Amino acid sequence: MRLVHTSDWHLGRKLNDHSLIDAQAHALDQIARLCRDERADALLIAGDLFDRAIPPEDAVGLFNDFLLRMSKEVRIPVIAIAGNHDSAERLGFASDFLALGGVHLRTRLSSRAEPIVLKANGETVHVYALPYLEPLRVRAELQDASIRGHEEAVRAALVAVRERLVPGIASVLMAHLFASGGSESPDSERSLEIGGAAQVP
Repeated sequence: MRLVHTSDWHLGRKLNDHSLIDAQAHALDQIARLCRDERADALLIAGDLFDRAIPPEDAVGLFNDFLLRMSKEVRIPVIAIAGNHDSAERLGFASDFLALGGVHLRTRLSSRAEPIVLKANGETVHVYALPYLEPLRVRAELQDASIRGHEEAVRAALVAVRERLVPGIASVLMAHLFASGGSESPDSERSLEIGGAAQVP
């Protein structure tokens, strides 16, 4: 099975007050072409679809047009999760309805153990989607006072995923987090995190 993995689109981002929407539209066009030309079976977007919680209208319109194109022309499932720049509540709007058309937006902790089942070329893959986790929200939702930071939040969230794994079925975990041992792009304008508090081993 062929999966195209992307993340951190940051649609709506500006650079020195200059809109990047045309460049972003070009990049999304390239992603759609890649999925089509490489005969991908699904597109994964691992968070930060938008640059801020309330994105500008042109960014929302660009994302809408892209999803429509993936549904009508490329005809493969799209699986996306909320990142720390996204508003999970806004991004998750109408997610149950969109899933009927092959667009799976996973923005809530509660859906982490419900795999998105992909079938292609005689293969089955379960994709588990873990959106960005705020430790305090995970602590409250799971009613677990031991959760104090990102590592504990992710560990606690993955317990339910491990319980649902099906022997003999390939599984993919898609998450929005900063794994220790990963490297930050040298071209990044913004620090990912001060210190290592948000890193997950």
